[in-house]
Amino acid sequence: MSRVNKPKVEEAKTKKSKLSSGEVTPIKVRNVLKSTWSLLANNKKIIAKLSLIYGIIYIVLVQALSAPLSAVSIKDTFLSAFENQLTASFNTFSYILSNNTTNSSNATSGIYQVVLILLFSLVFIYVFRKAFKKQNTTVKESIYQSMYPLIPYLVVLFIILLELIPMDLGLALYSLITSAGIINNIVEQIIFSILLVGFISLSLYLLSNSIVSLYIVTLKDMTPLNSLRSAKQLVVGRRFSVILTILLLPVILLLVAVVVLIPLIMLIPALASWTYFILLIIALPIVHSYLYSLYRELIK
Repeated sequence: MSRVNKPKVEEAKTKKSKLSSGEVTPIKVRNVLKSTWSLLANNKKIIAKLSLIYGIIYIVLVQALSAPLSAVSIKDTFLSAFENQLTASFNTFSYILSNNTTNSSNATSGIYQVVLILLFSLVFIYVFRKAFKKQNTTVKESIYQSMYPLIPYLVVLFIILLELIPMDLGLALYSLITSAGIINNIVEQIIFSILLVGFISLSLYLLSNSIVSLYIVTLKDMTPLNSLRSAKQLVVGRRFSVILTILLLPVILLLVAVVVLIPLIMLIPALASWTYFILLIIALPIVHSYLYSLYRELIK
């Protein structure tokens, strides 16, 4: 006899009657953006304090061991990103969620970077959950109390890394084929492009569950398997709108970075590297406020 998964918390409840009858509505991006702004604006003090702590530790443990940033290197990064905006968006998203350390020039700083992003992700999720419940929290409480779901969170994160493999393989294969000159006509280009889209679509299909699961698994007494089951229930009938909403996030981040950094690179290069660093630090709470808002929109 199969057992229906019923999370023990109010946040992960699903309306099975609506799911079975198909009466589910697509995600409204406007609501997600509005909720994200509300989370950030109404909790700006504690977010600022936590971001400051995160930034200081990042400077000491990561930036001090890495190659210094320059306006030239930042400009080159953006120029290369614009050459392939789709790849850039996926890489930005993968960096934040999968803790990619390719920007670190040193293995030790890379490890510190992974640990910091992971730990402060849990902290910000805790803060945003408290904020949705209209409960106040302190910096000390948010740091200490947010650490208990570390192992389940790591398990789901590992699953996300596995789900990114098809997309990474597709991009790598397509890049290898195009650079080797194997594609000789438009028909072959269309075929390989379809294959690439298929690999990316597979990863996105899987990620639409697991990304939501990242926020469910941080609930008390929630196991990774149950969080994945609950996430699957939540996205039923709305998977496409969930994927589109998730894809909008790296686009927003890239646009904000371009709007802020390009003028500085052109006019005041000396400030570009520090501005880039500040954007890097505040990206973490922005990402989690956005995705947590998406999760809350799913469970309305």
